[in-house]
Amino acid sequence: PHEFYWYNGTTGGPIPGGIGNNFNITGLAEGDYSVIVRDAAKGCTSLPVSGTIVRTGTDPQIVVNKLQDQ
Repeated sequence: PHEFYWYNGTTGGPIPGGIGNNFNITGLAEGDYSVIVRDAAKGCTSLPVSGTIVRTGTDPQIVVNKLQDQ
């Protein structure tokens, strides 16, 4: 089995929830991330693989209309 260690570059250790056998991690903010894979049986580790999460969409416009004073 393999273990995955996810980092965001700003913390000294793996990000919260970023250790385990899950190679697919969700809910991350924009930014630079890297992952190191460890073979649990042999104890060897990979070189870090890096990637960047970039936001490609825009927030919807929100309009608030004042109906009356309270």
